[in-house]
This record gives sequence, structure tokens and C-alpha cells, in this order.
Amino acid sequence: MDGGTIATAASIIHYALSGKGVEYGIVGGSAVSLLCAHYGLGQRSTNDIDLIIIPDREKNIDASTISKALYEEYPNYFTKIDQYGVQIPAVLIGGELGHAEVEIFDIDAWPHRRQYDLRDPDNDRVTLQVNQYPISVLSPRWIVREKILSQHQRQGAQKEKSDILDIKMLLPLLDDGTLKFDTTERIDALNALLEKEPDLRGQLQEKIVCPAVFDAKVANPEI
Repeated sequence: MDGGTIATAASIIHYALSGKGVEYGIVGGSAVSLLCAHYGLGQRSTNDIDLIIIPDREKNIDASTISKALYEEYPNYFTKIDQYGVQIPAVLIGGELGHAEVEIFDIDAWPHRRQYDLRDPDNDRVTLQVNQYPISVLSPRWIVREKILSQHQRQGAQKEKSDILDIKMLLPLLDDGTLKFDTTERIDALNALLEKEPDLRGQLQEKIVCPAVFDAKVANPEI
């Protein structure tokens, strides 16, 4: 999907989720596309829409229930497709693609992924006006943080390259010192990124507080 199609799909998803009283945040390539369009950073295409929702057991809101509700209650906007034996919603977008898969996540279904907890202020969102709708997207700082981790986890895969491109595109949007990397996982991922993209060191050092990487002493070569 190009930027315009992603914007249309995001608007449809917002319309349906707001009708169900669901709080959400778009992530992944579609989030990068929406942010790039909003800030005039260029085009970013993708084939699907990933988003996180805030589960609410009292209101029967969770990823599985809402996924089913989209194609059952909004058949003019969504269809269902089979993904590895599981039925998931797909937003109808027309054109050659016809539809775009929608994957929904929540912290209750993925309790080990703390980045999915949208109640945590460290997992912050921003609101973008898209086609007159207030679209909720995970913040640039959240996306850069997670992309740094994923480019290390996906070494050798095609998505490793897109992760790095996304980091480069969104880094200018971050405030200085906005990220703190103090765990082994984050430090290792940051070192891996710097090995691949040494020219990013200056920008990364401005945005990320990480003494283990940026304040490490380098031994002087023997004279």
C-alpha cells in the first residue's frame, strides 16, 4: 500500500474501533508511513496494518474479540482471511491488493512483551489528523526504540533493512536524550546497529542515553 491507501485504511480502522470503544495505537510500517506523511519525510509503503489495543475484560475487549468483531460487525469495510489457520480481519481497500491484513495485539495475550502495555507511559502514543480522523499511532521514540531491537533480532532477514531505514527516517523527530538504554538486550542491539551503520553514531548519541555504549573508554593504541 502507498501512503494514501494506508491513510484510508487507518481511517476505516479508527472508525470501527472508536465505535467499539477501543483504545489503540498503530505500529509497524503503517505507523512509520503515517508519521512520515505527517512530518513530510517521504513515502513508506507496507502491505498490512499492525496495531495494539488496550484490553478491558469487563467490556469484553481483547485482540481476539475485536478482530472477529471487525469483519462480523463491519462487513462493508472488512473481510476475513485465513492466516496460518487463524481467521483475521482485512480492511477492504480496493485496487490490485483488494484488502490489507489487520493484526491486533494486546498485553494480556502477550504478557512478556511489555512494549504492548499502552497504559505504561513509556509506551506513548501521538495523535495524527488523517482524513479528518484523529488516528492514534505509537510515538516516534517508541518506534525507534523497538526498531533498534528488531533490526538486531532480524539480522539477515529482509525486514532488517527496512528496520534500519525506518530508524534513519524517524531519528530526527526524537528529542535529545529521549531514550534510555540500560538493559543488556538494548545495549547489544544498539552496538549491533552501530556496527552496521557507524555513521549514525552522532545522531544516536544525541537521542539515546546509554553510557555502556557511548561513554565506554576506548584503549589508546600502543605507540
